[in-house]
Amino acid sequence: MSGNEVEFLRFKDWIESNEHLRSDWITVARDDKPSVADSRGTFSALIRNTDHDSQTVLANFEWNVDSDFGQPFFGRSEGVITLDLGDKHLDNGVEFTPFTILRSFHTTHEGRAEIVQNFVLYHNLYWDSTAQKFLDPITNDAVIDYVAPKFVRIKTTHLKDYLAARKMMLVRFHDHRRFVKEDVAKILGQQSEEFTVRNRESHYGIYIGTLGLGQENEAFSRLLGKDLVRPYEEPVHEEYNWLAGKPKKHATFLIRIDESGSKIESTCDEKILSNLFVDKGTPQFLTPVYFKQDVLKKYYDNSRYTASSYGVSFLDIWHIPIGVNKEGLVHAWLGDLGSIPYEEQLHWKQYNVAPSGGINEEFHKTQILAQFIEPKDPIYRLHQTREQLNKNAMSRFGFRIFKELPEEDAYIVKSIHIPTLDEQKELDGQLIYLSKYLVDSLSKSDLEAHVTWRPGRSEENTHIRFLRAFLIERLGYSEMLAKQSVDPLRIAQALRSQSAAHVKSNEYQKLLEKIGMARITRQEQFRILVESLNTSLSSIAEAIDARA
Repeated sequence: MSGNEVEFLRFKDWIESNEHLRSDWITVARDDKPSVADSRGTFSALIRNTDHDSQTVLANFEWNVDSDFGQPFFGRSEGVITLDLGDKHLDNGVEFTPFTILRSFHTTHEGRAEIVQNFVLYHNLYWDSTAQKFLDPITNDAVIDYVAPKFVRIKTTHLKDYLAARKMMLVRFHDHRRFVKEDVAKILGQQSEEFTVRNRESHYGIYIGTLGLGQENEAFSRLLGKDLVRPYEEPVHEEYNWLAGKPKKHATFLIRIDESGSKIESTCDEKILSNLFVDKGTPQFLTPVYFKQDVLKKYYDNSRYTASSYGVSFLDIWHIPIGVNKEGLVHAWLGDLGSIPYEEQLHWKQYNVAPSGGINEEFHKTQILAQFIEPKDPIYRLHQTREQLNKNAMSRFGFRIFKELPEEDAYIVKSIHIPTLDEQKELDGQLIYLSKYLVDSLSKSDLEAHVTWRPGRSEENTHIRFLRAFLIERLGYSEMLAKQSVDPLRIAQALRSQSAAHVKSNEYQKLLEKIGMARITRQEQFRILVESLNTSLSSIAEAIDARA
């Protein structure tokens, strides 16, 4: 007798795994092919979260609920035919509500397990057909995972939250089969075995024997049973917490250093802070708080955020206005910090420093004086200038100087920024983005179609060289002016090539010396490069406009 085979047939490993108690993922539906040695069958339904219902359901391991429960059907009662939506099933005084529905399509398509739509809507999930998962649109985390079309698991936190909101428990129904190609008597020492496993959360019945289908030398076991997934004590849904008046967590921030050198911190909770109309004896809502520029890197590196020198946003969920002062410190209002999630506040707190350098003049004018100020941020101007140049070229010549970025590179628009650190790695990344955004995006085919010039050597067959020819032939630039106009693009391309695209050599340092950037920080190198590009592209846009 093999101990491993006995334990396998008794479902010892599956029972001890306590799937229904897992804190990460819970399987809610599964329908394996019956021909495999370990075939699982699971579907789920909801019952009220009461002791009566849970005790009644677990009183035995069998059930009278069908796995396709939840599908509408016609019925006849007292001569009247009506449509039953299949959304309720009463059994032994317990009302079941569908949660999973196992569907089949008459062999024309593969069967599929569906999760009830109100669970999807409750969490506002969206379907990612590539990943075969329902995702949370805010975190982009998987919530419903289709391991296979008829094998579905759900994130435990989301499931228990939903159950708490509905004041229900989840009942998982199981019909598992296992096979071993061995005589059952040799494995067990007897012809069959039957027993139950029961506790407060589950009730399983296991039978081991033979199928009696002429396969006497194949041992068979079946687990039939139910277990429960209980809800949280109350929902954790953000909307519920807001309506229930649950206190929101708030971090504290360093706002000043007092005369004795002590650090003075304050909460960012708007309910506690003073404002222009009410003095609560606490710091003002409009108290500037200062941070190292590193605080922004997280947001530049994640396309779900939008970051610039004048604000940070997350999707359409939140926005916080900021400024960057002459000392390179980021500043934001103390009260505004209280409006972003607590986890984000903790991120900002890591970079919190003592006040220095005052607030940015543009920030003061827009925030305090309510004046509209065109941002001087060179990255903002770069996007504006590129778009204006395209608009003018389309109006005058019928094509865009710069092609639209392909979808897979669209993140570049949000990612371009003045480096937050004086580190080569971040600069290298920005040089790559800048070159893709401008040099690689030049519409070479359209430029070529509008000029007679053709390259005499292969190394001249470049995007930049065709732009230079276009400036000369179509805008009347002199050779010298055309060269000067495309020089910033050429420098951006050269820096990308020698710094980011290849192992650095002495040539990179020579290039920095040549363009006067060898003895300044990497942030200043990038800023000067972007400003020179803005000047050049603005001049070209104006020249095209003058020809209209």
